[in-house]
Amino acid sequence: MQEANQNPLLTVWFRCAFGALALFLWGASTGRLNELQLHGRPLGMAWATGCLMLLNWGLFFEAIPRTSMAVATVVFHIQPIWVIVFGALFLREPVSKGQWLATPVALCGLALTTGLLDDLMSAQHASNDYILGLLMCLGGSLSYAAVTVLVKTQPDIRPLALAF
Repeated sequence: MQEANQNPLLTVWFRCAFGALALFLWGASTGRLNELQLHGRPLGMAWATGCLMLLNWGLFFEAIPRTSMAVATVVFHIQPIWVIVFGALFLREPVSKGQWLATPVALCGLALTTGLLDDLMSAQHASNDYILGLLMCLGGSLSYAAVTVLVKTQPDIRPLALAF
């Protein structure tokens, strides 16, 4: 997106167009196109999760120029924490100590690989635009986590979601 100097929403559109094409080709080549014919509640859930995916990618790509690729990536990827919390709250899934310990370790590893520490050392100021970028990343990570929880609760749309 940044290298191509394209609008973030155009980037999301192409991402979705290529994903839809890939899903269609996969369905056609495996004889599973009928799984894409959803009705009723599964269709509504597919639309809801699709809109949430559009929202999460749109917010993420809009946040990058406001923060940096490193900051946006790390903040966006707190999504597993939201999934653990939502799973515990809404699905009554148990959370082990290992999960709680592994999550921050994984985030630290991600921070080290993205160059986040270099960004923080460059003394970026917390401007309104920067804070907006952080909030966009948080919103994107929340919408991504919501997709994960919704798919877990809806077995009828899992094959469709797993294709991506």
